[in-house]
Amino acid sequence: MTKINLSNENLRVIPINILNDKSITSIDLSYNLLTSLPDDFGIILSNLPKLRYLNLNNNQLKSLPHMCGFGQGLLNLPSLEKLTLVNNSLTSLPDGFGRAPNLPKLESLFLSYNKLTSLPDGFGQNLPILTDLYIRRM
Repeated sequence: MTKINLSNENLRVIPINILNDKSITSIDLSYNLLTSLPDDFGIILSNLPKLRYLNLNNNQLKSLPHMCGFGQGLLNLPSLEKLTLVNNSLTSLPDGFGRAPNLPKLESLFLSYNKLTSLPDGFGQNLPILTDLYIRRM
């Protein structure tokens, strides 16, 4: 089991080269200065079959690109159980988020303190074991 903790590092860019160990179970990128995710971030995540926890809290993310596996099922995150995106600047989620069958084990989703005004059509249709959903507005 490998945990990557890059929180509080003032990162503006994710150092993708350190995310190549297939045993990674947890990635913490919280409390950085990220405004976007790289286009290939989803491809890298989908190559981490044991990834259970992804923390992107307290950055400055404005959106999640479809190619990050958060959209229409383009990429698969089969083991992800907890996704935290609290306190960013997200105004929307990609079409298909929570509808495509690419997050089958997601149990907890934290979206509070963003600028979301709605959820995508069909949100939650393919989140069969989601038990914790937090969407508190600023």
